[in-house]
Amino acid sequence: MFGNSFVCSDMDSAKTVTFDERTDKKSVTLDGDSFDPAGTLTEGARVQASSVLLSLAELNDASNALHAAQQKLQQVENQLSAVKPVAAKWRELKQQYDLESHDAKLLSDGLKQSGHGQQLEINQLEATIAEQEKVLKNAAETKKKSTVRVADLEDKLKNSKTVREREVKQAQKEVDQAKKRYDLGTEEILRPGKHGV
Repeated sequence: MFGNSFVCSDMDSAKTVTFDERTDKKSVTLDGDSFDPAGTLTEGARVQASSVLLSLAELNDASNALHAAQQKLQQVENQLSAVKPVAAKWRELKQQYDLESHDAKLLSDGLKQSGHGQQLEINQLEATIAEQEKVLKNAAETKKKSTVRVADLEDKLKNSKTVREREVKQAQKEVDQAKKRYDLGTEEILRPGKHGV
């Protein structure tokens, strides 16, 4: 409604409103066509009326759009207000996570380094153990050989008297045999007539 006239979007709506018994009011379209209940159709001053009516319609549309935008802005501001504590909490948790991640990385790096150092020490100890086991094995072999040699020497020492007696007897026997051969040889040389004496 604009003054005493209805503003309609097209001619058909304007005719319906104007010639309806219940309204019986003048109507104007957005294009500037004017309908009167008396049956007159006017197109005068159309450019100016049209401009004013179009401007009015545009203003009305703009006002509605502004109102809708303000409502949407209020909703967004309300949502932002609701999200701000969550965003602050998220930033706080993110910062805490970043710090703990950094601490975990430092700890992991430290463990890797100490683990590497420990691994080197383990490798050195294993090499030392292997070397000592080799020395121990050689010592066991030497002990075994030495034990056999000691047993052999102890046996010889125990049997040395018997061995010496046997060797002395053997030597005496050989001396006796040599003496016998000597005596026999001397007798033969001294026997008269054998060698022309």
